[in-house]
Amino acid sequence: MSFRFSEWVAAGELFNTKRFSTHGYLVLRDSDRPMLFELTGNCAPDLAGWHIRFETRPDPMQPAPPVQKGRKKKPAVPPELKSLAWHQIGPTGLITAARMVKWAPCSATELYHRAKAGEMPPLEWKRCLTIEWFSQNGRICLEFVDPILEFVEFHRIEGVSADHPIEPKPPEFKDEDAGLGVTLIQLDDEGRADIHQEILSSLDEAGEFMARTQDDPYDLVPDDLQRQLDAQAAQTDRAIHPSTGSGQESGSHGEDEDDPSTNAGQEDNDAVRSAELMDALLDSDRDQPLLLLFQKPSTLPRPDDLTEKQAEETIQVLLGQMAMFGVAFHICEHFTAREAYRLLVEKVLQEERFYPELRGSGWVTGFMTSEWCPHCEEENQRAFEDYERKRKAEEGIEEEQ
Repeated sequence: MSFRFSEWVAAGELFNTKRFSTHGYLVLRDSDRPMLFELTGNCAPDLAGWHIRFETRPDPMQPAPPVQKGRKKKPAVPPELKSLAWHQIGPTGLITAARMVKWAPCSATELYHRAKAGEMPPLEWKRCLTIEWFSQNGRICLEFVDPILEFVEFHRIEGVSADHPIEPKPPEFKDEDAGLGVTLIQLDDEGRADIHQEILSSLDEAGEFMARTQDDPYDLVPDDLQRQLDAQAAQTDRAIHPSTGSGQESGSHGEDEDDPSTNAGQEDNDAVRSAELMDALLDSDRDQPLLLLFQKPSTLPRPDDLTEKQAEETIQVLLGQMAMFGVAFHICEHFTAREAYRLLVEKVLQEERFYPELRGSGWVTGFMTSEWCPHCEEENQRAFEDYERKRKAEEGIEEEQ
């Protein structure tokens, strides 16, 4: 299953100015909080090294978000959007501003009727900003047609990006390249990463693809793992919130879901429940080794057998599965992909642990190569010493005054 909520995004900012690090935020319409994303990986070559800002334009091909009934007339957020984590982690997919799509100056309904009547409106090729990643919620794919783009600053990333003396322009596009693009990310039978773009030329083909991949997009989860994790989560939840026998689900008391005050109260309840869950887990011995997340850990390739590109692709697959359970692995700019992969499979997956019940809770467990990086340690020490010198100098000036 893929989450697509492009029509709810008003603006955003994206940074890929350091190797293996793509982060930023999305401003959602009528929301008081931004959605943050901290991803491991790089953008496509046209955006690698760039810090960009963007604003979206209303798309007549998409219906306007429905408006709530009530005094404030705010768009009614769909239930599936409420389940999205507000701090998104995981590996990058296709992130590019070099795609072109055909655009019609009318709604989807009008386009359908005009096409059926043999009166197709003129179609134009438009630039499309595509931001795709794999997170706690599975595959996220956002597409913004003809966005307002601002290329703020460029930093060359060694081995990833070339020099861009001017902002990148979209390339010429051919009709035979048209179609729905989907990034497929999985491991083959020998443990090798397979990441590629599939162009689906018809809706039937797209439907077959989604049916094939929606249950296990990474093809990594052991057959009985999900049943085991669901049982553990239910047991922990019952221990924290025993049934009152009222016949109602926890948090459901017949309130008006469109009432903003009710929604705010529900968000507070969710936060409290999440904190209580974490407290209960910390007092237990329910943590599990990270290797439990993978069906065939013994088939993972040896670091010495991989090229730099193969190591990067394999990391993407592993991090995609880890993200589903709120586990992140960030790579500092001092590590190569092979070094990061070696650290991940030989140390992090072997020694570190996680709580399966935290899946879907919003909690993130993060690991960083900087924890084992002598270069990062030296930089942090220098920064601390500089801070101390400035602090002492300022205190000395204040004493003299």
